Formats: sequence, structure tokens, C-alpha cells
Amino acid sequence: MSDLVYSIENIFSTEAREGALGQKDAEKYYIAPYQRGYKWGATNPNDAVWLLISDINDAFTGDEEEYYLQYITVKNNELDGVRVLEVIDGQQRLTTLTLLFAVIGHLLKDPKPAISAHKLKYGVRDKVDDFLGHYIYSDIDRLLETSWEELIEKHPEYNLQDIFYMYNAVQCIKNRLSEHESLLEFHQFLNERVMLIFNVIEKGNLASEKVFSNLNTNKVELTSTELVKGLLLTRAGREKGTDKNDRHFKEILELRSTMGRQWDEIENWSESADIRTFYFSKYSEPMEGIITLLAYAFKYTPEKSKNKYSLFNFFQAQIKREGISAQTFFNKLRQIYHLLKDWYESPKIHNMLGYILFHKGAQFSLSSLIPLMEIDKIALQKKLSQQILQVMDFDVSDLSYGEENTRIHQVLLFINVFATDTQFNFTELEDRKWSLEHIFPQNPDFLPTKLAHRDLELLNKLLPSDWEARVRSKLTLEFAEDIAENKITELASKINSDSCELTNEEKGLVYYSINKVKLNSIGNMALLSGSDNSSNSNGLFDAKRHNIVDLISRGSFVPKHTYDVFAKLLSQEMESDLTIWSEKDIDAHESWMIKRIEEIKGDMVK
Repeated sequence: MSDLVYSIENIFSTEAREGALGQKDAEKYYIAPYQRGYKWGATNPNDAVWLLISDINDAFTGDEEEYYLQYITVKNNELDGVRVLEVIDGQQRLTTLTLLFAVIGHLLKDPKPAISAHKLKYGVRDKVDDFLGHYIYSDIDRLLETSWEELIEKHPEYNLQDIFYMYNAVQCIKNRLSEHESLLEFHQFLNERVMLIFNVIEKGNLASEKVFSNLNTNKVELTSTELVKGLLLTRAGREKGTDKNDRHFKEILELRSTMGRQWDEIENWSESADIRTFYFSKYSEPMEGIITLLAYAFKYTPEKSKNKYSLFNFFQAQIKREGISAQTFFNKLRQIYHLLKDWYESPKIHNMLGYILFHKGAQFSLSSLIPLMEIDKIALQKKLSQQILQVMDFDVSDLSYGEENTRIHQVLLFINVFATDTQFNFTELEDRKWSLEHIFPQNPDFLPTKLAHRDLELLNKLLPSDWEARVRSKLTLEFAEDIAENKITELASKINSDSCELTNEEKGLVYYSINKVKLNSIGNMALLSGSDNSSNSNGLFDAKRHNIVDLISRGSFVPKHTYDVFAKLLSQEMESDLTIWSEKDIDAHESWMIKRIEEIKGDMVK
């Protein structure tokens, strides 16, 4: 059973235990006639040879534990009675690595042949083989001191495209690495920690030319999820029985095809917007969230090194060292998928779990889901209820904006999520970033300059009976006593009239006098998205109510509780007038919230 991933050192090794060649009883890699010649550029920073060296060096200097190259795909074959691995895809990469090791050996003055020496055979390109044998494997020193013109003058038969690009490649590699401060360590990193994905075409009647033409040529670096998928599907197809003939090639393909379809089903589900948000919003690759869950189920501990391939390394180690079968991992993956899907589609569990995941200050993580997967639905709901009640274990009436914003958000979300038995839309919550909205505005500039009778009626309900004494204590610090009294008298006259215009100073005095405790209490709070909150500006209640109706008509998602507040549908104790929001309304709203929260809590403990 060959591995899926090899270090570069083992890619060229003929040792049976560790080497890619050795495990297949092959002596070298064979580049067949249908392959195009070697054509990787090496003369400027955007050329392939230059980029390969830069990428590996960046991984080396960045102290990455491992760096993964793309696939090479090979097929067992025989050439002149010698077992070879025919390269279907990846010959440019393999040839460049061959050249790279040869140049590094020259720079390090290593008397031993490079590990890649004599491991590459070009079909129907005798001159290329001759060039590799005469210079790359045996006399790289002389080649590096020879100009292209001198080489062609001495060997006119070498004036071929493949050899021209190989010559430029070795010169580029020499120039890039000759001044390397840590070449020995770089060489060791290249040998041991640069990995190559190794795909072996199994027995079958597919011609190599057809396989080659159908291969994906996308050179984007593989994700950890893609590597895990390749590992599980490759291994699971080979695990039944120890005799390689136990499982017919067609049966292996059918098994992999079935597993591949199941994998795609899971991946497509996790990629949907609602699922991505609900379970995997912290992951750039949603499928990686499920893979992480799978790893947690088998006691995975994230590496402190933040190695981006740590998940793949974990699964490979579990299979190779711990003896856990790939089929076991895949079966567990399907179980996790079906559980997550069932939870999401069950309204009660959906809302409970969503609240745990999305309330302000939530500490819940993917790893927290693992213990929940080991219990039945009744026990699951009880466990989630306990966690929610712990979050809500505080006195709602004591909350004040500015001091307890997190808990105010927890209260308002609690009421919205558990207002009905229907499934709550957590995607809207996460995407629109709900924020706290003062039903009656709190900022000093909330008042319009011109106040009508309704506005003045509302102000008189919000101003405490001792407002004049409060203003007097403020003004006498700034003005003479007679000036302060004149200002108070003029302001009192205005707010007791049928209509008036207030100066900015007078608006500031009114705001200073309003009961801030009431304005910042839970009874004056609701949830809105950040953008919708901004659109309300600092308008009075009636202006906000009209704006919210307009937002809903334009398709904006307004939480049900917020709509009910501005429609005054929550309590008969609220004033019937929809144009104002008074201190009486604030108190009635708070009383309703406290009662509703206790009702929901009571349902949870039943």
C-alpha cells in the first residue's frame, strides 16, 4: 500500500519501506513520448522555476513545519524489462526537483550523487537523457561554468527546447541559491519537510494518454480538506483484505465513486449560506469545519504551530501509526453530517443550539459539539436548556445600557429566538450584525428645532418633576443667578406651550434633565441591524416607527420583537398613542419582558 504523501527525499527513494519508487519495485520515473518537453521558464521572477524556489524558501524562512506541492500522477509500467513509474502528470515539477538537487549538491560540494540522480528517463528523447546523464547527474560543475553558446558549440545535438530550458533552470537555481545564508538547512528542509502528493493510477484499461488529457491542470495550492479527502478515499479503497488481489479494481473504483458522491453531498450542504453561517462561520472553508469536528471526535488537539496542514497530518498519523482505518473515519464523518443536519432541521434544537452559538459573549466552539453528539435528543435538549439558563441567570431589571450591553443583547436575542416555536433565522443575525437600539433616542441632538404639541406632551412625560432644580444647579455654575433664572423661565414657558422652537442650548438642557436611567433601561431597548439602526438616526419614536415600516416594505429583516415594540403590540399597559414613547411605555415594556422571560425559562425546565 503506497502512501498518498511523500517527502521529496522519499519521492526519489528506491527503499521499499519508505520510498515511492521502492514501494512499487520501480527503478526510475519514465516520461513517455506523448508528454510535452520540459518547458518551465527561469529568467524572471514570474517564471515557474523562480516561483518554485521562492515558495519553498518562503516556507523555509517562515519556519513552516511542512510545505505541500501539487500532485504528481504516475502509473506502473515496464520499460526494456525494467519496472518504472510512468509520469502521467507532474513531469515539469519532477524534472525541476531533479535539477534543484543537482545544483544544491554542487553548491554544498557534496561528493555523493544527488538523491535524484539517474531517477528520470525521457522516452524518445535520447539527447535529453544524454544531457541529463553527461552533465546533470555527473558533471554539473562544468555545466554551471559553461555558457549556452559554448555548450551548443561543443554539443550541437543539444540545441533542443528541453535542454535549453533545463540549462536556464540550473543557472537560475545557482544564482538564486549561491548566496543563501542557510543552504544546508534549506537542503534539509527540502528533503524532509517539502511534501509531494503522490497519485498512483491503479490497474485498469485506461490509456495513459487519456488519463493525462483529463487531469486537472489547476495549480492552486491544495487545502487541508482536499488532502484529507484524497487520503480517506485512497486508503478506504485499499483496506479490505491484505492481499492486493482481494478487491477487484472495478470494485475499488465503485467504492471510491460512492464515497466521493457522499463527500460531495456533505460538502455541498456545508457550503450553503445558512449552514455555513450557523455552524462554520469561523472557517474560510466550511467543509474544514466538519473535518475539524471529525478530528475532535478522535481526540484531536490543534497544534500550537498553526500548521495549515495539521488536520491532514493528524488523520495520516492516525491511519499509519494508530491503525485506525480510513473507512472508520469516513463512517464517522457521515454520522456527524447526519447529526448536524438533523439538529439544524429540528426547530427546537435549532433555536437552542443557535442561541448558544450566537449570543453575545458566546464561548461555544466546534469542540463543544462533540459531547452533545454522544447523547439522545431528549438529553440534548435538557443539556442545551441548562446552558441557556446559565447564560440568562441574572436580574433583567437591573440592566443599564453602557454598563451591561452584552447582557442586554443576550436578553433581547433570547426573547426574539424563543418568541415562537418556528425556526429562527440566525443567518440574518450574523450577516447584519444586530446592534442595540434606543427606542426613545439617547443622544443630545434627538430633538427637532421645531416642536409640535405631541412632541411637547412627550417631553413633559419624560421630564422629572424637579427638572427646574436640576437645570438651575447646572446653569448657576456657568452664569449669574439672574441670567440662569431667565433661561429657566424662558425654557419652562416654551415646553408648556402648544408649539415652540428650541435653541441648541435649550435642547441640551432638556436632554440633561431627562431621566437617563429610564432611557438606558432594558424597557427602552430593542435590536436592529447596524445599518438599520443608523437609518433611524436620532429621530423620535414616531419617525423611527415610520422608518421601520419602510425598512420592512423594502425587504429588510426587522426582528419580530422590535416590530412589536414599535407597533405597541406587547402590553395593554402601553399608551394607545402610536406617535409617542413615554416613561409609562418603557415601564410597561420592561414588565412584559420580565414576565415573558420567566415564561420561556419555565417551558425550558419542564
